[in-house]
Amino acid sequence: MKKTLSIFLAVIFSLLSLYAIVDIIESIYLISRYENFTLSSLGFIAGKALFTTVCLVVIFILVKRIRKHTQSDKDRV
Repeated sequence: MKKTLSIFLAVIFSLLSLYAIVDIIESIYLISRYENFTLSSLGFIAGKALFTTVCLVVIFILVKRIRKHTQSDKDRV
């Protein structure tokens, strides 16, 4: 059950990270095209980058946990 939940969460966070990366690129493009890089716009981009970093760290932890459970399942057999 824990392994299934971890895999599900890893997939969800992977999709969130992918969306956030695309959103960061789109935001940089739109700001550079239509606006100036102000402190406010850089703050929004930094917040999106921080969210992406948190998602990637959670994915790393979940994958490490999944591998640990997979290895312990192999040891039981």
